[in-house]
This record gives sequence, C-alpha cells and structure tokens, in this order.
Amino acid sequence: MKKTVITAALVLITCLTSYPKSHIPNRIEITNILPAIMIGIDHSEDDAVTATLLIQNVEDDEGSAEGGYFGDILVKSETAATTAQALDTIKASSSKVIPTGSIECFLLGEDAAKSDLYRHIDYISKDNSLNLSACIMMVKGGRADELIALAAKENAYEELYIFEEKSAVSGVSSAMSFLDLLYELCEEHSAFAMPTVFIESTDEAESAVRAGYAIFTDGQFSCYINPPETRAYNIILNKAVKSIIEVPVENGTAAFITEDTSAYMEFRFNGDTLAEITVRAMINSDAQDTSSIRNIKSANTIARIQQEQIAIVKGEMESLVALSQAYKSDFLKIGTQLRLQHPYKWAKIEGDWADILASTPVTIDVEVHMQRTLDMIELEKDK
Repeated sequence: MKKTVITAALVLITCLTSYPKSHIPNRIEITNILPAIMIGIDHSEDDAVTATLLIQNVEDDEGSAEGGYFGDILVKSETAATTAQALDTIKASSSKVIPTGSIECFLLGEDAAKSDLYRHIDYISKDNSLNLSACIMMVKGGRADELIALAAKENAYEELYIFEEKSAVSGVSSAMSFLDLLYELCEEHSAFAMPTVFIESTDEAESAVRAGYAIFTDGQFSCYINPPETRAYNIILNKAVKSIIEVPVENGTAAFITEDTSAYMEFRFNGDTLAEITVRAMINSDAQDTSSIRNIKSANTIARIQQEQIAIVKGEMESLVALSQAYKSDFLKIGTQLRLQHPYKWAKIEGDWADILASTPVTIDVEVHMQRTLDMIELEKDK
C-alpha cells in the first residue's frame, strides 16, 4: 500500500515539474487589465475599417501615455483592412491586457451598416472572445468613433447600453442584442428594426441620444423610424418601454406616462384573399405630475383628454404602418402574426407577401384608459 502511494506521489511530482512552463498561462494582475466595454465599427476610405474601443481604466497609473483618456475612460481607434486587424493593433499598442469579452455594446457607424452589414456582423459572430449577448445599435447620421468619444467625454456612455425603464416623449428605443440580430437575419422575409443613437446638438452642448430605429429588409438598409414613431413601434411590437404623451391644453401641455401597453392583430379574409388587417392597441396612462395637470385651467373632461391621447398615438401608428407598406418591409411582424393565426392561408400567400402587405388596408384601433388623473377629477366635479 505504501509503495503504491509513494509511486503515485512520484508520478505526480514528475508530471508537475516536467510540464512545459510555456503551456501554463501567465498570471495577470487586475491592475494590468483594461476591460473594453464598447466597440465602434466605421467604414473608412479604400474599404478599410476603423475600430474604436471604449475601455474602463481600472487603475489610472499610466497617465496620458496611452492617449485618449477622459477621466478613467480610455478611447482608442485604429484603421486597418479588417476589424480584427484594427483591434489587434489596438491591443498590441497597449502595455496592458485589453480583453473584449466584457463588451456591453456594439456600435455600427451609419456608413458601415448601410454599405455592408453582413461583413461586420460576420466578424463579430466569428470572434468567440466577444460577448454576443451585448446590445447592438446603429449611429444615425454619424460615425461610431465620434459618438463614443462624445459619450466618454460627457461620462454618459452607460446610458447608451443600460436599457433600464425610462420615460421620454415618443419613447426611447428598446434593446436589441447581437443574438437577436442574428435571429432576425436568419428569418424568411427578414425585416427588423435596429435601435439607433445619434448626436443631438443644442446651443448649450452636444449629447448622445438613444431614440428611433433603422429598418433593414433582407439585410439592406431601408429607412429610419424617427423618434415620433418610436412609441408606435414599441406599442405594436409589445416592447415594455414607457413614453410620455403631451396633450395640448389651454396653458401649454399636460403630460401623461404610458403604462402597460399591449397590442394584437386581427385578419379578415375573403376566401383565401387577405381583405383587411386590424391592429388594436390598449394603453394605460397616468398623469405625470400635478404641475403638468395645473396647465388645465378649464373643466376639460377626462374623456376629451383621452380622445386627444388616442388621436396622437393613432396618428403615429398610421404613419408607421404607411412606412412599412411604402418600403414593403414587414418590420412590424404582421406576417409572423398572420402565420401563427392562419397557417394554412399563410402558406398560400407567403410567396407574394411583400406585395400583399403593401396593398392590404390596415385599420388602427386605439384604446386609452387613464388611471391616475390627480387634480383633473376636481375639474370634473366643478363643471
């Protein structure tokens, strides 16, 4: 028994001491790591690619030697023939290790997304070191490197990829992960909305704003959903995103927050011919605050305010449906709902779906239920 134990111990010691040190990964101190949290990809001259990394500096002991510092944030860009080569150059130029597995967001510049979406998607999907559950967005009207630099300078980069519930007029874009994008590209009749972010300039400053969507049909850019129609898209696709409806009243506007929105679709056929599509939306809204309601100086009925909200949302939804029909792009997933509800009829019209979608009448029906009315109830009593 003793011989067996001693023999096993000697074998173990021999294995440990004879194992090539080159096969043992070097230990990396946390202070030697600069985790990248955002990647920007832009199209450059001569079909080159500019890659930009936004990096969190764990311990700022390198000063300005790295270049591109904004406080504890480091921004580095390189241009090369491919995204992989550009990122390798960035990593090689740093005295610290820059892992990309911590990426939280991919940003595609407008030119990169419009010119060759598949080229950049292909690189990301093949790099097994990247976080494919990270969100992806397109920079509307600009470049990813410019937006990343601005977000870092204003220390507002987290607002781009942390999709917590926010309230904004017309609503903000909902999140899309890179895996969601791959799924959309694999769908038949592929049409999807990629969240957009853009640089908004005012007299005071510039800021990065996440709102609207870029529509892609069969992998090609079709059009933009602008902020006024963002709310309509979120409602029709049942995205859990709050928004603010501003209703004109005597002394300005009264603001109402949309809560618990939902939508569904109905289809009417004449035989095997699709005759009508109906989109029904239900919205619960709350008065935003008492200061907003004080703008109502006369006995405006709650019913009238409800009708005002219905008219605003219905107009946005009609505009969005018209956009879908004009571009023959089913980014509202009407075909998906039709296939689920009427699979046999769908099989007969699927081949001509783009033309059918463009020519079929669509009816919009909106219901608004006001739950928190604050002082408005007093105006009702005083009528």
